Amino acid sequence: PLWAIWAGFTGVGSEWNNKTVYGWLSLPARGSVLLGSKTLALFTQALVLGAVPVLTAWILIHQPGVLASFGAPVPDARTTRMILEAGSKIGVMAVLGVLDLAALAQLSSVAGKTVHRLQWLVSGGVFFGLLWLGGRLLGPLVDALWFLGSFPLVSGLNQPGSGGTAAASTQQFPVAVPVLEVLGFVVLFLAAAWVLEKRAEA
Repeated sequence: PLWAIWAGFTGVGSEWNNKTVYGWLSLPARGSVLLGSKTLALFTQALVLGAVPVLTAWILIHQPGVLASFGAPVPDARTTRMILEAGSKIGVMAVLGVLDLAALAQLSSVAGKTVHRLQWLVSGGVFFGLLWLGGRLLGPLVDALWFLGSFPLVSGLNQPGSGGTAAASTQQFPVAVPVLEVLGFVVLFLAAAWVLEKRAEA
């Protein structure tokens, strides 16, 4: 999360800091295209950074000798499936959350460029203000979208004969959570693109 915030701020702000903003904003492209290039770079970096723990987990799970060398128990096939399934679902939601933070940082950075003085104050106010607002709205929005249903962290644990525990079978996540993460990213990105195109000053 800290990397996403830093990258979101510096990715856009670098154009002003490096004095390349004049050529950047003069390109024959809409704000969504200009900002989209920055966002794509962030997404690519996130994939590279995320590949490190994924690769590590894959090695630990599929190379029993590595775990055995540390004296750790080697998971069986069922436990391995549970780890992979739960990890993939949590990972997707975590990546979406990281992208939301990056988009919020981009919007805050661009908002600060709409004024000549106290840019850091405007950027900080927008960032923390929207972060607070998002935290206040998340609970009510999840409740309002509860009709979308939920999904289990690990499927099949509560089926007869599956051997799953009651605690594990009750780990349900509202579908509204990833839906709101995607919608939040879209709203933040479009808002930042509009500010960049219409309001940001070179």
